Amino acid sequence: MLLATFLLFHYLKGPASFWHPYIAVMNESNLVSSWSDAEISQFVDKELQMDAELYRSELETEWHQIQPVLERNAALFPGYTRQLFERMYNFACTRCFGWTMPSTMMVPLADFMNHLPIDNDYNVYCKQSH
Repeated sequence: MLLATFLLFHYLKGPASFWHPYIAVMNESNLVSSWSDAEISQFVDKELQMDAELYRSELETEWHQIQPVLERNAALFPGYTRQLFERMYNFACTRCFGWTMPSTMMVPLADFMNHLPIDNDYNVYCKQSH
């Protein structure tokens, strides 16, 4: 939630933010939290369906925890919306490194190598092996 709030703050600052060029070119991932109940119910795997519903529930909890903070600090977050928060949350969940470490980080160079707006595939050919 902290990283999503950081991203939201800098997104709302627009071009005045050091992070603006990076945030402006991020593309969203299609996370199950944005899927409809009908789409989630199509999973044949009950455990996968439960995980998807848990993820949606976690996002809902995150919003209910941060929304009062955003409201009390509206001057720092002018024009925030739930949709904007969910978008920044999407970025934080899909582009953050170090979830299992003591701290997390965003590394734009690594991010750009990992998230392209096109599908990519790299093949390595070794003449000696073939």
